[in-house]
Amino acid sequence: MQDPIIANLKQIAAHKHYGLKTCYGRVTDANQVKKILREFSEDNNMLNYKLLLHEKQVGHGALLWTVQGRRVKAELLEVYADGFRLLGSHFSSLQKALAWFKSTGWRNAVKLRQDVKQERVASGSRANCWPVTRDPRA
Repeated sequence: MQDPIIANLKQIAAHKHYGLKTCYGRVTDANQVKKILREFSEDNNMLNYKLLLHEKQVGHGALLWTVQGRRVKAELLEVYADGFRLLGSHFSSLQKALAWFKSTGWRNAVKLRQDVKQERVASGSRANCWPVTRDPRA
């Protein structure tokens, strides 16, 4: 029997919006995806997004998104055995998380990000916080 977290990570990697498809294969480098996503979105008013596996938070995903060529934003897509957590909200499936994000989540992302940060500070939890990079010379 497959581990449920692995199964949820595979859902991200199998999603049609995972990385960028090219004639040479799939691009999954975050910097390249951000650059191309921003360029692509300059000529339209739609929400443009891509999924990746998170480069620093192993075992989680990243939702890269932009509108009208603005700066590409990255949201942590937390992966759990029973589903996904995006901007402080829990979802039983990746499809439900993305549907919510496309309908209302992206419009409220700034406030929701602040709420999640305040929640973590208030609880004293450092779980799932962005890793602190230390100077190796220190």
